[in-house]
Amino acid sequence: MAPDEPTLSGRNPVRTRAAILAAARDLVLDAGQRLSIRHVAELAGVTHGTIYLYFRDKDDLLYQVAESTAHEIVARLRRLPRGIGADEQLRQTFLVLSNAALDAPDAFHFIFTLRPARATAAPAMSPLAAVLEAPLVDAVAAVLADGDDIAPAIARALLLSIVGFVEAERAGITTRSELQAIADQTIVLIMAGLRVS
Repeated sequence: MAPDEPTLSGRNPVRTRAAILAAARDLVLDAGQRLSIRHVAELAGVTHGTIYLYFRDKDDLLYQVAESTAHEIVARLRRLPRGIGADEQLRQTFLVLSNAALDAPDAFHFIFTLRPARATAAPAMSPLAAVLEAPLVDAVAAVLADGDDIAPAIARALLLSIVGFVEAERAGITTRSELQAIADQTIVLIMAGLRVS
C-alpha cells in the first residue's frame, strides 16, 4: 500500500502522523514540558492509543517535534541569499538561528536537551544541535579564511549564546525585543573580534 493511501479503517497513516506531530508542536509551543499525550490525542483527533502506534513514548514524540523544528530552521538557513560576503553570511546565519530560537523557545530548548530514543550514549551535544551548529561553523570559517581550526569553537560559543537567549526567554528574564537587540549586539561584537584576530 502506498503511504498516502487510506487504511481499511479510513485513516491515512501519513496524515495521522502529521496531525499528531502538529498537535504536539502546537502544545509544546504553548505548554513546554507539560505536554500530555492525552491533550495531543484530543487536538489531533485521534485516540490516546493511536499515538503509540506512531511514537514509542512521550519522549520520542517530543524528539520528533524537536527534529522537525531543527529541519525547519535549516530550511530557513538555506533560503539565505547566495553570493553575499562572508561577514554578511555569518551575521545573517546567526540572526536566523536567533530569531528561529526566539520564535519557538520551548522547541529550541528540546533540540538541545532531547536525544533520540535509540541513542546508546549521550554525546556532548545533541545530534539536532549539531545540525544547527554546522552552518555556523561554515560561516565562521569563511570569515576567518585561514583560521579553520578555531571556527568550531567560535561557532559553539555563538550557538550557546542563542541557548542563553532561549533560556532567558523561557524564564521571563527579559523581553523578546530586548533579546533580539542583544543578538544584534552579540554578532557585531563577534564580528569585530574576528577582524582583530
